[in-house]
Amino acid sequence: MRNTSDLALHEINSAQHGDARIKFLLEDDRSTVDGAIEAYNKLISQNSVPAILGPTTSSATKEVFPIAQSHKTVAISQTSAAQGLSAIGDFVFRASLMVDKLVPNGIQITQQRPGYERVATIADAVDLFSQSSQAVLVDSLNANDVEVLAAETFETGETDFTEQLTRIKESNPDAIFISGLSPEITAILIQGRQLGIPVDVPFIVTVTLTSEQIQLRAMPLGAPFRSRVGSILPTPRAIKPLFKTTGINIGCNRIYSRRKRMPPFIFWLKRLRKPDQPIRRQSGTSWLKSEISTLF
Repeated sequence: MRNTSDLALHEINSAQHGDARIKFLLEDDRSTVDGAIEAYNKLISQNSVPAILGPTTSSATKEVFPIAQSHKTVAISQTSAAQGLSAIGDFVFRASLMVDKLVPNGIQITQQRPGYERVATIADAVDLFSQSSQAVLVDSLNANDVEVLAAETFETGETDFTEQLTRIKESNPDAIFISGLSPEITAILIQGRQLGIPVDVPFIVTVTLTSEQIQLRAMPLGAPFRSRVGSILPTPRAIKPLFKTTGINIGCNRIYSRRKRMPPFIFWLKRLRKPDQPIRRQSGTSWLKSEISTLF
């Protein structure tokens, strides 16, 4: 997020013909709701900024948007996707599609391929985005006649999901949906495969999750391999077989949707590659089709 903001800032300032320049004042919200509130209050009351970019999570956005609205300060959250937050006021905006657009389309696509009739879900019971996503997910599954065999929950910050995943494994689902944030999702993916959930049972997540996030969790054990995006990162030999199929992401990668004209749903289907697998280097629709064809 920081890198993309810096690139945008450089591009905007380079295009200015006068002396006016945009400057960023950076505040760390520590990825917490309290940190976001502190950052907003400081930027508005002490720095008198005209606009604020962030925060990234829906839970934090829900708490800070009213602050911006009351001070008539423009606020833009780039990634929060829970329903209803934009209705807080006319000074607050979001750049992401909402879960009520992303999830139903995602269900229709993934039900066809890889396909499923009986599923399990595991969701964060605290995080706002996760709960909003889970509510739409359940409605969409019911609308498409998909049977939910198990519905497990956890709380933000949990690290051990053995009990929930064991019950999910015993229900023998065709697919497993995760509504949560990246730290918990990566742990669930790793622990699920370690518990023996078959690799032909896909995990389907509702947030953007990179292969690097999974790999970095395992760095201390170290053994480099190539991911589908071409990066070399350490990961343990014992973990690699667990991720023949990492999962499917229901989400909108805005770079691909705008520059390559992809539909705003389910087109970041992720798989970790083996070291000897070549990386296809094509462009546009042909690249995406070739990548998706390797997944199923």
